[in-house]
Amino acid sequence: MKYLVLFLSSWCIYISSSCQRYPFELTGKIEGIDTGSVEIFKVVGGGKYTDISLNSRIAEIANGEFKFSGTLAYPHALQAFFVAGTKRAHTEMFFIEKGKQHLVCSIDTINYKTPIVIGSKVNEEFVNKFVPFYKIISDGYESVVNEDQKLYKKYDGKVPQAEKDRLTNWGRELGILYDSIINKYITQNPSSYVGLWQLIERFSPKGYRESYEASASLLSSSLKKTKSGTALIKGLKEAKLTSIGKTFPIINLLSMEGSLEQIKHKPKRFTLIDFWYSHCGPCIAEFPALKETYESFKDKNLTIVGISIDTENDKNDWLNAIPKHGLNWKQLWDKNGAFAKSIYVNSFPTTFLLDSEGKILFKNIKQTELKKFLTDNLQ
Repeated sequence: MKYLVLFLSSWCIYISSSCQRYPFELTGKIEGIDTGSVEIFKVVGGGKYTDISLNSRIAEIANGEFKFSGTLAYPHALQAFFVAGTKRAHTEMFFIEKGKQHLVCSIDTINYKTPIVIGSKVNEEFVNKFVPFYKIISDGYESVVNEDQKLYKKYDGKVPQAEKDRLTNWGRELGILYDSIINKYITQNPSSYVGLWQLIERFSPKGYRESYEASASLLSSSLKKTKSGTALIKGLKEAKLTSIGKTFPIINLLSMEGSLEQIKHKPKRFTLIDFWYSHCGPCIAEFPALKETYESFKDKNLTIVGISIDTENDKNDWLNAIPKHGLNWKQLWDKNGAFAKSIYVNSFPTTFLLDSEGKILFKNIKQTELKKFLTDNLQ
């Protein structure tokens, strides 16, 4: 038994620094309000990536002051949401670590900004080192938002598709640049928790990209052994199974009638897989364009398969949404999103375009690009 205990202890130290947690205390002072509440959020992935426990996620604000405490294994990225009467403010990412630290901000200027956290060296690194590194991206995204607002006003809300596509492509280019900046930052700072959390924040909603795998490989061995690092590397490996060029997994899912069905690929036919759920606003917003594509190409060798990730409690909402929105293609139910989670589909809608052998040709292809591809490749 003594040898077993020694072995487990050694294994714990080797595998992850998360085997030991340390107490932390985060006090805060927010200017501009006397009373209200503040809620702390884990930045991404819930418990999948985090090794932190909060005694409470919500704290009351009294005389402009609040306090949180708990334990953590290593520095973590968090966000805070302040509520005081009609005033609301949501911070950007900030970092806490073991020991005592003090957050300072103003309700009038903190919205989507990073607060000062006195006593956190990692937050100091983020503010003084990474944020200037990232400035070209934040300025770019701000320009996209401003341009979007101008176009909305110019066209009275009816922005032409060409302008929408221009903004989408602009955002994509910024995203590619953002990923390269993270890669450069990790190259220069392989032991930085800032780099680790930035990479997790990008990967978690977007899924596998070669650039993320390349950046993860640059992390120090100590970061890779944390719970966050281990989950990231595992997630990249699993998400890679549904990257472009791979074969989409064979899976049995429930039909509307309750029978198990398999997605079947047919010769000379493309299949579009659409992950959605009944209360997903962005999913519903895509349906008109998706219906138009389906009507144009359903007789020219295009199949669409909708996969809902609705919970068991929302099953009837799923069934009712299909006729309500006129979804006249095959619909399957991935109860509680179990299959979607297994292939790291974390944002919705998510689409995969497959060839006749089930190989993934595109992921999240825009409707305009999809129509062009189908026009060029279907008779």
